[in-house]
Amino acid sequence: MSQTIDFKIWSKLSPDDEWRLPKINDCRLELIEKREVSFDEIPANILLSVGGIKYLTAFSLSDFEGESALGYAKKFALKAADALEGALEMSGEETVFCTEKLIPPALNEYTPMLTLSVWFDGKSFRELYGEIVALLERELPAALPSKFGEKMPPDREYSDRSEFIEFLENTPAPVWYAQRPVTHVHVGDCERAEVKREGLRTNRISIRMPDALYEIEEWKFAMRRLLKSLTVLTGGFFGQISRGESGVVSWWWQGVPLELGVACTFGEPYFSLIPDCAEKGELIGEGCAYFEEPYGPYVPTELVSMPKKRIGGRERLYPDDFSVAANMPIKK
Repeated sequence: MSQTIDFKIWSKLSPDDEWRLPKINDCRLELIEKREVSFDEIPANILLSVGGIKYLTAFSLSDFEGESALGYAKKFALKAADALEGALEMSGEETVFCTEKLIPPALNEYTPMLTLSVWFDGKSFRELYGEIVALLERELPAALPSKFGEKMPPDREYSDRSEFIEFLENTPAPVWYAQRPVTHVHVGDCERAEVKREGLRTNRISIRMPDALYEIEEWKFAMRRLLKSLTVLTGGFFGQISRGESGVVSWWWQGVPLELGVACTFGEPYFSLIPDCAEKGELIGEGCAYFEEPYGPYVPTELVSMPKKRIGGRERLYPDDFSVAANMPIKK
């Protein structure tokens, strides 16, 4: 039966006009495309592993028998990927990086952190977990777990996607350690019954990583894309990328924070209550808008949760550190 093997070289350098495929007997080696690409086209595992990828060179091998032609084509592809300072994707095999990978930022107790969060109600985590995991696989693979469990430190290694999703669906408060340089994924499931503090809890998913990643264009793009995608997937009413503290404490929703973050999203009911969402925002779905600093929306004061004066010497934020907005369209 005829078999086709696809080769894709994602590279920093462009092949010159004289670049040609080799002649290999008893097979068909065909150039598919050779062009410049955008960040959105580059697979996330490549985009976020190396910097400066700008070009795609794709070709296929078909009508071959035995391993000789395949071995020769693979050897050529690896040599080309190395010369073009890129990474090689080949049908059925792991990606091979022929250029230096990005060095993750230093990570210790003093590392400034960034948090990407989305708050939502109406949908439950149980019905979304499969889609959330698929989205992370596609857009931010480092957020997938290195370890997970029911308590800290987590004791289970991640190896099986279906097993992990089943675990999430049956665990009200999962502990989820991500892969470097992402540190944690936090799940705030408002269906948990054991919480004692009074107040409005909403579903919240947040992803933590070093703040310095936002200075890398590929990571900045991936974070912004993921914020949009997670908001649309969950039907989120608010989302943000926050460098440092957020004006929302975990899942305790008290209104739109005064600091919207370096990027934010608004869904219903806030979309209809904030005129700038429809007039100035980037529409990313029905009743959903996206903004980036410094072009955020004007949010009516009655929708805003204001910070109170904090007691000195206390690092952790509590819901009582913020006022409840005068207009709270999100209800228990």
